[in-house]
Amino acid sequence: MDKLKCNAVNCLYNYNTLCSAGEIKVQGERALGSGSTFCGTFNSRSLGNYVSSIGNMNYGGAAKQMFSNTTMEPQVVCDAVNCTYNNDQICNADAIQIQNEVSTTAEQTECQTFYPR
Repeated sequence: MDKLKCNAVNCLYNYNTLCSAGEIKVQGERALGSGSTFCGTFNSRSLGNYVSSIGNMNYGGAAKQMFSNTTMEPQVVCDAVNCTYNNDQICNADAIQIQNEVSTTAEQTECQTFYPR
């Protein structure tokens, strides 16, 4: 994947619209459209969530991002089996966009890249 853009700015993994998680999980097993998908990795910004999420942080990618134009590229596991980009529960889209600037929970986000089979 070349690019993952995330507009869920209330997520603790969001770093200048890039995802600093080592792995993200798009959920929506029965989704027929993007509105039925969501980023299951979304975690609201709080001290407790920062501490509990340390193991999924992409520190190397975040450091590279600070000093170059390198983009962070987490692995994207996807439960949306009706999406054309889903290949054995791994997203193989060239670019992914997660939406909802005002989300405060995972269920309020959605994968705009979802395209039905």
